[in-house]
Amino acid sequence: MSGEFSPEQAEVFRAQMLTEMAKMSCEDGLVMQIHPGSRRNHSNKIFSQFGLDKGFDIPGRTDYVSALKPLLDEVGLRTDLTIILFTLDETAIRENWLLWQAFIQP
Repeated sequence: MSGEFSPEQAEVFRAQMLTEMAKMSCEDGLVMQIHPGSRRNHSNKIFSQFGLDKGFDIPGRTDYVSALKPLLDEVGLRTDLTIILFTLDETAIRENWLLWQAFIQP
């Protein structure tokens, strides 16, 4: 790939990669963990001093229920799929619970 991409094209690519990673997790017997709405490396000072992934992650508003719909439409009912959905936003418990109820296997 080369050149410039629109935000819409970047989002389609991101969504497709997430779906492909879910399929590969199933094939390999792995658990997929998703952190929707995490805003990473929020402190410029810590980032410049220590680099990536040293904390300072904060919750951000996101409509992850809609964002996950294409993934769940594709693989959400597979019995070999295990997803841990972890958000830093404690107010999202309602959406997490409803998603879990919708896709839990009997």
